[in-house]
Amino acid sequence: MLKARTALPAGLLLSSVLALGGCGQILGLGSLHDEPDEAGTVEAGLDGSVDSGHADSGAPDVTVDTGKEDSATDATVDSSDSAATDTGALDSGSDTAVPPDSACATPCDDGGGCATPTDIHNCGACGNDCTALPNVSASGLSCVGGVCHYTCSAAFMDCNATPGMGCGTNITLPATCGSCTTSCVGTSTPNCSEGDAGGYECSLTCGGGTTNCGGTCADTQTNPSFCGAACAACPTVANGMATCTAGACGTTCASGYSGCGTPSSCQYDTNTDPTHCGSSCMSCPTVANGTATCTSGGCSAMCTQGYSACGGVTPCQYDTTSDPGHCGMSCGSCPVPTNGSATCNASTCGISCLAPYSACGGSTSCFNTNTDPSHCGAACTACSNGQVCAAGTCGPTLVWSSDASDSTATANFYPSVATGTSSSFGGWAIEVDQPSVASGTPNLSWQSQLTSDFALGFLPTPVSYTPGWQPSIAALSSSGQIIEVHDGTGSSNSPTAGTMYWNYSYLTTSVTSMTWPTNLQYGSGFRPRVAAIPTSGTYTSPVPTSAIEVHMGGSSAGSLWYCAIFGPTGPSNNGLYFQNGGTEYDSGPSQNPAIAIGPSAGSSTVLLEVHNDSTGTALMYRVGTMTLGAGTGASPWVAAYPVPSFGPSTPFGAGGSYPAVALFQHPTYGLVAVEVHDGTSGGLYASVGLVSGGAVNWLPAIQVDANGSSLPSIAIDPATGYGIAAHQYAGKIVENTFTIH
Repeated sequence: MLKARTALPAGLLLSSVLALGGCGQILGLGSLHDEPDEAGTVEAGLDGSVDSGHADSGAPDVTVDTGKEDSATDATVDSSDSAATDTGALDSGSDTAVPPDSACATPCDDGGGCATPTDIHNCGACGNDCTALPNVSASGLSCVGGVCHYTCSAAFMDCNATPGMGCGTNITLPATCGSCTTSCVGTSTPNCSEGDAGGYECSLTCGGGTTNCGGTCADTQTNPSFCGAACAACPTVANGMATCTAGACGTTCASGYSGCGTPSSCQYDTNTDPTHCGSSCMSCPTVANGTATCTSGGCSAMCTQGYSACGGVTPCQYDTTSDPGHCGMSCGSCPVPTNGSATCNASTCGISCLAPYSACGGSTSCFNTNTDPSHCGAACTACSNGQVCAAGTCGPTLVWSSDASDSTATANFYPSVATGTSSSFGGWAIEVDQPSVASGTPNLSWQSQLTSDFALGFLPTPVSYTPGWQPSIAALSSSGQIIEVHDGTGSSNSPTAGTMYWNYSYLTTSVTSMTWPTNLQYGSGFRPRVAAIPTSGTYTSPVPTSAIEVHMGGSSAGSLWYCAIFGPTGPSNNGLYFQNGGTEYDSGPSQNPAIAIGPSAGSSTVLLEVHNDSTGTALMYRVGTMTLGAGTGASPWVAAYPVPSFGPSTPFGAGGSYPAVALFQHPTYGLVAVEVHDGTSGGLYASVGLVSGGAVNWLPAIQVDANGSSLPSIAIDPATGYGIAAHQYAGKIVENTFTIH
């Protein structure tokens, strides 16, 4: 085809562009813009310089936010954030060397974030959306210095005096043919047609395959500006380009956009729109504890702060601020302490202890504040050396005096003591023992002393009161009445069998004399030990009382037996009655029993029994109760006798033999047990324990007397808490005093 062409000099064309500020895009000359910066697609790696203090305006990060807290704090805190952790969608990993976002001087009210020099949706001003400019290519968009940079669509040019306003000039029209300033109107070549070398130029007639559409020579089968027989301009489409195919208008969407079934539309960003996500335009399912998101065309979730999937399939299912199984930014499982449970508070692991246990100031362990001497009571006090913790209170400490020897009581052994405070003559103590003889049955002897000032000093000469072996005494009243039991027959100090006798005695109006009116047999056995509940009363006749006696049975390593004792008001046998002649409570083999009885608490009282096992060296204890007045007697004056019952036998201490025991109701610590025994390597050892709930919390034993001492006996005055002890050492009876602090 013959064309008359009007060619523009290259220098004129370039100067035209330069006159427009260098921002125009001329088809065939390429872009005069700088290389574009970030323009909507956020980098997948480190934060670059384009963060603006709000969500990225384009497609989301390639690395999907999971809602899990940053594993480390941003190196430089976003200036618009209120804390070191992001307040929006939280990165799934640690931000590494994050440069600061630009401060948001102009926040936008439409939810678009912040007007900055780099945001393509708010480029330099709120609402200045580079993607909405006319006839710009969807690719290569950027915002630099608050000005939109772009490439014009085919057949359009930016002819605006102000840069960054889009490509509003159609260079296929006769008035602007090929450039912003070339007009074919009124010339000899009034039509604008595509040149052989590309671009558009003025021509005399339209060439083959093109139609004159108002002066523009266009292929109406393919040109979207002059499409079809009517030379119609196909409508522009946001996020896409108008097309003309076989003379019919259509649409080609930019990458990542789709009409999702709506004709001639590219309205949905299928990379980021959770209601039209991916190539299938699916609606992402709702997420409990979070928000459904679409990232790179795949459904994901942005968790509410504090929630995370923690690596699981279900998104945002764990509350990392309170779930001890998925706690904090690491989603760690909090350790579970013994006697407690794990907790997670404010994303920090902790523990909750079962009563009466406590963490004691933030420890990861639970301590029994009722019994732990290192963490005692509500304040978790460390008890002093030698104290125990019982019912949340530190104590007690045993204070033991030095020896006080009775020089006249030579070659005596098996001592037994009782003590109390009389309203008539004050404090008193009585000691009985067995003189050593080569054969035959020795005469048991007694001594007494004043204890009101807690000073030792027995009568100068022991007084013989009856033949027998291995005596034991207990106070029946605070006025100096006692019950005494002993082996009655046998030819050695360790008889294998024998009869047992009891005596009732009492101090007269001073501690210098006693009356022993009885010596009655009550059963068979040997090495008896007796305990009683002391009462207040006169010292001239027996008072109603409850007592118990324990002894060994048929052999030295055999069974253990008890006899319940009742003191009625009747006159017979001086008012004391032994029930049943004995009941077996330990089938053995066991040996060397001793018994203590606590103060009565209404209709019952506590019993504490100690003994050796069959080896004679392991220490055992059992706690029991004695129900007062529960039984009935055969004699007419016996209304009721006490009924003992014992708990299981339990080992305690490091071993020893010949244990002795006493109970005292301490005003601070409650029911306190004191036990003394021969050590396995000689000497005497004592233990203090607190009785509670059918068990004794024993302190470790301490040595209270040197090697060579043996066969101890102890008693505690229930009125004052003063204790007295007696033992054998070097052929003499040696006494000590002790207190409980």
